[in-house]
Amino acid sequence: HGLSEDYMARYPVRVSESALDAAVLEHPEGEKEQSPACEGREELPGAGITTILCVPVMGREQALGVIRIYTKPSYHFSRSERALLGAFAHQAAVAIENANLFENIRQNYSSTVRTLTRAIEAKDPATLGHSERATQLALQLGEHVKLPKEQLEALEFGGLLHDIGKIGLDDSIRLPGMGSGADEMIMRLHPLIGKSILEPVEFLQPAMEVVLHHHEHFDGTGYPEGLAGEQIPYLARLFAVANTYDNLTSGNTERTALSVTEALQQLHALAGTCLDPALVEAFAGALAKPAKGNRKRSFVVMGD
Repeated sequence: HGLSEDYMARYPVRVSESALDAAVLEHPEGEKEQSPACEGREELPGAGITTILCVPVMGREQALGVIRIYTKPSYHFSRSERALLGAFAHQAAVAIENANLFENIRQNYSSTVRTLTRAIEAKDPATLGHSERATQLALQLGEHVKLPKEQLEALEFGGLLHDIGKIGLDDSIRLPGMGSGADEMIMRLHPLIGKSILEPVEFLQPAMEVVLHHHEHFDGTGYPEGLAGEQIPYLARLFAVANTYDNLTSGNTERTALSVTEALQQLHALAGTCLDPALVEAFAGALAKPAKGNRKRSFVVMGD
């Protein structure tokens, strides 16, 4: 914060490129204060930086990075100021390690969920990979409509697990509309079975609405509860569009896969009956641009 765009554009702040940072990390018990002239930074027009204080951000087992404070006037940082920045560095280390631990746990959950999904779909080769494809399409739509991170995560787990209830059905029962009337009625139980399976898992509660309601129809003719319009949870309505599109473009032993254009035409035909019209339009827009990737940011602080 506080550095000019010109400075940031011409001198990336990277530990690997800084002799000062390297010196700090060699002796993490102390801080180094030094003119930027030693790093060639005074050659940058308009930067005007004369003093830098940096302290290491130390994790339990390794250095995680460096925190720097820059000042334009020549300045000598006091012992208390050094101690304060050291306290900030310690808090930053704790926060980073906690975030890394949470992400590792999340990745383990995700791997477990994906393995379970593949095991379920392996019973029917025609559906193998469907949950992951539909989930990626749903996430692309979710990013397009600017869902917050928490809802994107719920959408991801809900999408991967949307058909988990099929694990409780007999293998001889085929998809709705392809078997007997009795078989179709039994198949319509799979969202409720999925809900009962996932209810004890606390961290999956936000994903439950996708699992339970992804077969509801916008006109109220769907299942299991016959909800209509905005009564259907938003994430379930969103996933239903992606789920339908993947079914149309994947095809099966009794239905030829449609092209992208044909599938979009079919989605628009279903808008207002099976699908949310606004989300169908948004999905068409989302397909026209690539999905966004994760971005990481670095932060520096400048004082007067």
